[in-house]
Amino acid sequence: MLKKLLAAAVVLGTITVAPAYAATATPVDRTVAVANNDIILESELTKASENLKHNLRRMGQELPPDDIIRKNALERLIINSLIMQIAEKNGITMTDSDLDRAISHMAAMSHTTVPAMLAQAAKEGFSEADYRNEVRNNVIIGEVTRSQVRSRINISDQEVEQLALMLKDNASAMSSYHLGLIFVKLDPDATPAVTDAANRKMKQIKDELARGKVFANVAARFSEAPTAVNGGDLGTIPESQLPPYIADAVRDRKKGDLVGPFRTEQGLNLVKIYDVGGMTPEPVEQVKVKHILLKTSIIFDDKSAESRLASFRSEIENGDKTFDELARSYSEDYSNSFDGGLMDWMNPEVFDPAFRDAIALLKPGEISQPFKSSFGWHLAELVGRKVDRDSLEAYKVKAREILFNRSINEESERWQREIRDSSYVKIYE
Repeated sequence: MLKKLLAAAVVLGTITVAPAYAATATPVDRTVAVANNDIILESELTKASENLKHNLRRMGQELPPDDIIRKNALERLIINSLIMQIAEKNGITMTDSDLDRAISHMAAMSHTTVPAMLAQAAKEGFSEADYRNEVRNNVIIGEVTRSQVRSRINISDQEVEQLALMLKDNASAMSSYHLGLIFVKLDPDATPAVTDAANRKMKQIKDELARGKVFANVAARFSEAPTAVNGGDLGTIPESQLPPYIADAVRDRKKGDLVGPFRTEQGLNLVKIYDVGGMTPEPVEQVKVKHILLKTSIIFDDKSAESRLASFRSEIENGDKTFDELARSYSEDYSNSFDGGLMDWMNPEVFDPAFRDAIALLKPGEISQPFKSSFGWHLAELVGRKVDRDSLEAYKVKAREILFNRSINEESERWQREIRDSSYVKIYE
């Protein structure tokens, strides 16, 4: 709070000059931007810029000029600040126990240990407290983003079945693409002057590339997509997970090709094909799980919900009650409470992140400790875990996941642009 008050005072011009007899002067952390009700400080921007440089080096990318690094790092800080303010407004938080579970899940998914992750973070200049805070913020930002855009996504059963059949029939021939993207925003109802400016900007981009400039550097400088922060690199993506307009553009093209620019609803796109390869389909993991959901209210707070679920857990372990009995009597997930809280075989990635992480480390027959998700407080029992490779139902699970991830990536970028455009943002540079 002190740093925010000091920096706000700098903006308002209320910091006075130190008396002449002061032995030393303490530099005041300068405000570089205001995003709605938050401010971003020079020290935060410096740290974010260094982190961005480190990430680009780790990916083997040539570093763009410092001013481009700084611009992209600042833009990411602004977006993250706006999202965290939405989280605060909606009461979305993460307890230390939730954070511990999330870090444990990250370690398990990376086939390492939590101490090893913390040791690596220390090598990269993060204290344990800084690392935990970074993970906490990233998880909250991800949860807020997913919750905000989930209602925009409508995936039909027909879409799922069509993609599932395609995946099943062509699993051995699936293609993957390592792509880079440069995006220039251009709304469908843009005026002729705005359209002309966007076209001239894209021509300048193509001219820079024609002169031999590195695509990643040009993307970092000109692209208006969130991926500009890492040189426009989209990573390696199965063709089935690409947005349709990009999949159609790159299909049958070869490594090294520059595709576009082509117009979409959002704007102009220029794509670089870094590599094309085959994609071996991953096995589809499925879990069968039961849960009891308790929702909080003004008179039934987090502590009360956690305590009641802990007592349920004790009753089950002591043999006084069964999980099914308690779920039928108390669970507020009415879609499955009548069936003892059972959710039949599902890919865990479709669950709320906190729910997914809580069941990730359970063995069949184990019951979790009480935990909180964006839906409320849960007690979960893992009934079973399996890997399904060949059935159409397994491919439907994978197809729905692919369609959801494809849609949420598109909608997330659109939503972030919307909140950026509709917010008060002032940059002092």
